Amino acid sequence: MATQVYTHADVIAAVTKVQPVRIDVDKQPGVMRRYAVSGMPTIVFADSRGNELFRFQGTLTVDTAVQLLGELPADVGNLNRLGHSSRRTGTTSTLSSS
Repeated sequence: MATQVYTHADVIAAVTKVQPVRIDVDKQPGVMRRYAVSGMPTIVFADSRGNELFRFQGTLTVDTAVQLLGELPADVGNLNRLGHSSRRTGTTSTLSSS
């Protein structure tokens, strides 16, 4: 995936909304435990506070990568603000897809 998917022009264009970080779980097993990664490859999409938004486990194609990245909001920081607001008011919300 590193040489065929992540370097593809369509994926590079779609990744502008996020900051990709590659973790070597052999060198940083705490990250693997934190996100309960049970198999490789696993891609965890997290907000700027490290809260998991969603994950994809398995081999990723260019088309799937572009689709996943395209589903992210333009400003993932809005999710942080919404979460902060609901904690203040004591309400909970669930994000789901149709």
